[in-house]
Amino acid sequence: MSEPEQSGMRHPIWPSLSGAGWLWLITATIVTALISLGVHDVMLTRMGIPFPDTTAVPGWARYVDTAVRLGSLVWFCRLAAPQMGHFSRMRAALLVGVLLVLLSETLRVLAVGIYLTEGWVAGRWLFLLLDRIPGAVMGLFLGAAAVLIARARRLTRPAPAGMVILLASGGTMLLLSGMRTAATAVQHWFLLTEPVERYQLPYPLHVYSVIYSTFIEPTIATLVLVALVWPSLSGSSFRRVLAFAGLLLLVRGRIVTQFLFSFWIPLPFGRALLSEGQFCLETLTLALLSGTICYVAVGYGVKDQQPTRVSIEDADARRT
Repeated sequence: MSEPEQSGMRHPIWPSLSGAGWLWLITATIVTALISLGVHDVMLTRMGIPFPDTTAVPGWARYVDTAVRLGSLVWFCRLAAPQMGHFSRMRAALLVGVLLVLLSETLRVLAVGIYLTEGWVAGRWLFLLLDRIPGAVMGLFLGAAAVLIARARRLTRPAPAGMVILLASGGTMLLLSGMRTAATAVQHWFLLTEPVERYQLPYPLHVYSVIYSTFIEPTIATLVLVALVWPSLSGSSFRRVLAFAGLLLLVRGRIVTQFLFSFWIPLPFGRALLSEGQFCLETLTLALLSGTICYVAVGYGVKDQQPTRVSIEDADARRT
C-alpha cells in the first residue's frame, strides 16, 4: 500500500482468537522476550562485550539520532493511519507516546534498577525515578510530534515535513536538556544519591528472573507496533517482516547509535561496534520474531477480511 495515510482502510489489530490461540500468543510473546534479551545477555556475559559508554558523544550526533527517530515515527504514524485514523489526535498522540515509552524500557529499567540496588532503602528509588522521567517525557513529546506532523495536511510533501521534523527535533533536545537539569536539581535539593548496587555480574538466578521477566514491556510494545503497521506493509510476508525490522531499528535509534555513536565510545572501533551492536542485535531479533508472530496471528486473518473504509476526514467529522 503506497499511500497508507490516504487509504482509509481499517482492519482489526488482532483477529478473534480462541483460548488456544491466546495461549499460543502469550507463549510466543514470552519466548520472544527471552530470546531477544538473551542475545544481549550472551554478548555481555559470555563474550565480555561491555556496555557502551556514550558520555563523549557530541550534541550534534544526538540531534541526528533524535531527528532520525522522529522522522521514522512520522512514517510509522502514516503507515498506521488505517488503524489509528478513527482516533482523535490526542488519543493517537498518547498511544504512540506511551508505546515509545514502553519500547524504551522505562518501567523495566526502573524496576531492575531498584532491585539491583538499595533503591528500596530510605526512598532512594526516587533518585532512579527522577533519572527516568526526562526520557519518558521525551518519548511522549516525540509521539505527540510525530502524530501531529503525520496528520498535518500541509506537511504531506517531504520538504516541509522534513523542515518541521528538524525543528521539532531541536525542541525535543532542548526539552530533554531542561528536564535533566530540573531532575538533577531536585536530586540535589532533596539530597538524593544514586543507590549502590547490591549485585555484580554474574547475577544470581533470582536477579536474572527479574531482568528477563521485565523485558516483556518492550516486547508487548513491539507487538502492538507491528500490528498497527502490518496491513500497510507491502510485498511478501518475509519482506513485510524485514520492513518492520528496519522501521523498528530506526524508531528505536539503533542505526544511528550503531554507526555514528560508536566513533566516540572509548574502545577500539571494532569493539565499540560490538558494544553498541549488542543492543542493535537485540532489537533486530525482537523485531523479526514479533513480525513473525504478527504474520502467523494476523496475516491470514487480515487477508481474508473485507476492510472497512474509514477516512481520517470521516473520523474527524464523527468526533465533532
